[in-house]
Amino acid sequence: MRMRPLYRVVIAGVVGAGMVSPAVAAVICTKKSGVMVVRDACKKKETHVNLADFGAVGPKGDPGAVGPKGDPGQDLTVDTPLQGGQTETGVYSATGNVSGGFSAFAIEFRPPLPADIDVANAEYKTGGATDSNCQGPGQAAAGHLCVYESAATSSGFLGFFKISASNGQLVEKPGVLMFWSLGGSQSRVWGTWAVTP
Repeated sequence: MRMRPLYRVVIAGVVGAGMVSPAVAAVICTKKSGVMVVRDACKKKETHVNLADFGAVGPKGDPGAVGPKGDPGQDLTVDTPLQGGQTETGVYSATGNVSGGFSAFAIEFRPPLPADIDVANAEYKTGGATDSNCQGPGQAAAGHLCVYESAATSSGFLGFFKISASNGQLVEKPGVLMFWSLGGSQSRVWGTWAVTP
């Protein structure tokens, strides 16, 4: 029992010496009695002590080689057109309180599309319906706009219309206008959309 405090002191002293003088080409060895000594090499019945077991840190390694230079990044703004194959997504909602009237929602594409999309390639999905071009929320095949209705009350979808004119159906580069007919005084509709040029 009296040896244990002395044993700890010896360990601390040896480890401390090893940390202060890392350049000494010597090893720390433990005798059967528990005493630790510093030698050029441990004797046959001694055990080599690894300083890492005591939290000792070795010298810092050399810096690694410099990696190759990366490709230049793309200078993007809110007006930079969406790239072909990339998908843009968003949400929509519309309400109305006049039975027999209309409600509308304008989808604004930011970034804008690189080209208009024919209204024949714009689909409005209800009741969880999907197809090969509109496979579910967040998805749209190339050259398509997919609108997925999540819920609706007394609202009937009428179609996609130009956002830049008072008539005509077209999904334009900056956006598209959607209209619903209202069947009650508390009409509302909401969902998500996805577009891929």
